[in-house]
Amino acid sequence: MYRRTGVVIISVLFTLPYWQEVMAGMILRPSIAVTERYDSNPYYMSEDARYDFFTSLSPRIEFGKEEKRYTLRGAYGLNSMYYARDQNLNYTSHNASLMVEAMVSKNLTIGLGDTFTYTQESLEATDVGIQVGRGDILSNSVSADINYILSQRTHTGMTLSSSILDFKTSGLLDTRTDSSTIFINYESTPGRTFNVNYGVSNLLFNAPDGGQSILSHSLSLGMTGQLSPTLSFGLSGGAVYIPDIGDHYNWTADLSIEKTFQRSTLSLAYTRGVTNTSGLTDEVNINDRLSAGWDLSLSRLFSVSLYSGFSKSRSEPEGIVDLISYDGGITCMWQPYTWMNMGIGYSHFQQWSDTYIGGDISRDQVFVNLTTFTEWRY
Repeated sequence: MYRRTGVVIISVLFTLPYWQEVMAGMILRPSIAVTERYDSNPYYMSEDARYDFFTSLSPRIEFGKEEKRYTLRGAYGLNSMYYARDQNLNYTSHNASLMVEAMVSKNLTIGLGDTFTYTQESLEATDVGIQVGRGDILSNSVSADINYILSQRTHTGMTLSSSILDFKTSGLLDTRTDSSTIFINYESTPGRTFNVNYGVSNLLFNAPDGGQSILSHSLSLGMTGQLSPTLSFGLSGGAVYIPDIGDHYNWTADLSIEKTFQRSTLSLAYTRGVTNTSGLTDEVNINDRLSAGWDLSLSRLFSVSLYSGFSKSRSEPEGIVDLISYDGGITCMWQPYTWMNMGIGYSHFQQWSDTYIGGDISRDQVFVNLTTFTEWRY
């Protein structure tokens, strides 16, 4: 009886006028993936690493809607992992995102966004590239964007954001980052834009002794454009001033280039910025990263992706954290049907540290997976 009642209620909801209005133009993309994976170091050990196999079940739903004056996009997914040798490692991670962008007037656009992750992998919770000990991590970031068109070639705006890293493992510091950035972009020629950015960021650490906050100011100049129809680039550089650590100065950079061929795309990038240390210390992290990627389409149904990255992290002013990491891998995908993907891949991660005890980590993974998906339009 209760099951029949539930079906009736859902059917009535879908027939209500307001529900039909909300769903009009909505696109839903549900999917589910099953993955079998070998992990050479699931405990993230520096010595005596023990391998394991695990199976993961990953349902996911993406949705989107585009109207004349607003855009809505969002997604939610979970990943349940079941280990073969040590069932104590079993856990379920969650990730969700939501973005709304509204055109308030002809010249003014406002956007709001939120991204949430709950995982035991620090490499998933942050983009710093530091692997810390296994434990539950909650990461959440909210942002607001304002863009205003000043003229046909010039627009300006502001971005406000706040993010938290909440570590459930003892010895790691919860971190909050509040930042604001103002910018102005000028399109000198079609396909080439110059930009100026000024930002203020505040890192707050929840340490046992009460913690501290570190304020920084940054200024950068940049340019993006296309050198040819198949070659695009972006470059920027600037300075950062951190008064809370003895009037410290440093520099930032962001360089990228992408080349498109008939069947593949090659990308190279280098970034340098100020960020957190994934909970290792209450100092700022000067993070350098060099990365490369190659996406190759061998046929309409078969593709190959290769990636590689090299990162260096050093905390300032004391250098409590000083480590280097490397990651790379290859993934091969085959789409035998319009509703199914099959994949196989390998990845390697290596981390070296002179200051973080237990920071020397080596990890290899091999996986095979199957993903089914569909699309519903209303």
